[in-house]
Amino acid sequence: MRTDRQNNSIGLSEFSELFSLDHAEVNKMCGELINLLDFQYSVCEKDEQEKIIKAISLECSSSSFSVSGQDRQPDWQKGWSENLDNFISSDFNISSLKPKYFKDTRPFRFNGNYILSNSKSFEQDFMTVIRQCVFKKYLSKFNNIYEFGCGAGQNLAFLANLYNDKKYFGLDWADSSVEIISLMSEQYKWNIEGYMFDFFEPNSSIKILPDSGIFTLHALEQIGSKYKLFIDYLLENKPKICVHIEPINELYEKNSEFDNVALKFHLSRNYLNNYLSYLKQLESESKINILKIKKVDFGSLYHDGYSIIIWEINKSD
Repeated sequence: MRTDRQNNSIGLSEFSELFSLDHAEVNKMCGELINLLDFQYSVCEKDEQEKIIKAISLECSSSSFSVSGQDRQPDWQKGWSENLDNFISSDFNISSLKPKYFKDTRPFRFNGNYILSNSKSFEQDFMTVIRQCVFKKYLSKFNNIYEFGCGAGQNLAFLANLYNDKKYFGLDWADSSVEIISLMSEQYKWNIEGYMFDFFEPNSSIKILPDSGIFTLHALEQIGSKYKLFIDYLLENKPKICVHIEPINELYEKNSEFDNVALKFHLSRNYLNNYLSYLKQLESESKINILKIKKVDFGSLYHDGYSIIIWEINKSD
């Protein structure tokens, strides 16, 4: 392994460009946070990048990845049960809620290159910045905030620490997730409730309160092309804003080998498929207004999972 790599860093300017937000605004919302975290990295050499692309292509071709969908519910139940056990055994330490799919050491994707990080919490720290920025800008003014597919609850804990005067709702199809939310409420005295909710069979009895924002983060990716019932549920309940931080297949650059291998992985996992296209169709029918579409050029080894889609229901609908 070469040791003479040039160190770079993702700083305020880079984050502003990644999120397509004003530099001064990003500085106000999370400049201090960015300065506290270690975003130093080095770019992999060309031959290393070619080896990575080849290896991922082979993995995709061999069908070695699990496929998302309704059949994966027991896997997520098991995963969040592990976080639940860790949460209890750690005396309810929020850091124990970190999902197991975050890896400490691996190449990451950034601006068209594979990079190596100095920090073992590089991706988790990146997610901390994007959460703070997006939550502050788009969700802070609402009294009620819903996370659909809340998993281990770390995003809601993050939000509750930012704004402890709001009402929070965590919805997931695993009862272990709902139990985590209940314990968070009990231990931290947050105004937060958990409910069972299945994207594939939305529970119409769960009503979204007035003055509410909803968000998903790495949750819709698991439902492939089975998102229309969830959209119908949102159209019926009329939240003020819908925020997604998800992998979006339509945003990959088709003429880029670097993006094509990520798209190949995305499709092999049956991740969120043509969701943006469906939202654009609804916009053309004057049912919704799309407020922001941004491919965030950062991701794990395999794909870019942090693209931002924000929309609202048409007020005349």
